[in-house]
Amino acid sequence: SSHKLHSCRRLFLSPLPSENVDAANDVAVDHCDNAFMTNSNGNFIWDAMDDTTRKVLLNEDLVGVDDIIVRKDSMAAAISLMKMLWLMKSDEGAVYDKVEVNVRQFPMSVVIKDKDRVYVSEW
Repeated sequence: SSHKLHSCRRLFLSPLPSENVDAANDVAVDHCDNAFMTNSNGNFIWDAMDDTTRKVLLNEDLVGVDDIIVRKDSMAAAISLMKMLWLMKSDEGAVYDKVEVNVRQFPMSVVIKDKDRVYVSEW
């Protein structure tokens, strides 16, 4: 379900199509109020808008995808506990870059700040 923060008005309610192994893990919203949810067991992302949900078809699996964030230009960044960071644009169905994250522990979250730079925090 997606709600406006100030008014608490629900924008839409969209059930996730799922199988027994699916695990919704994190959600991010873009500037058009589309919600993107990571599925860490299924290794993909759902895109929810206007009471419908679809699986985002990308050119590779997002193995162990955990946290996700969307920039103003609709570019998304997702992180995996397997120390992998993906940069993608879902409307084009493409992973533009895949980077191994150099952290000592496990990467836990990804944020965007300062001129759309991507930062990863570790556990």
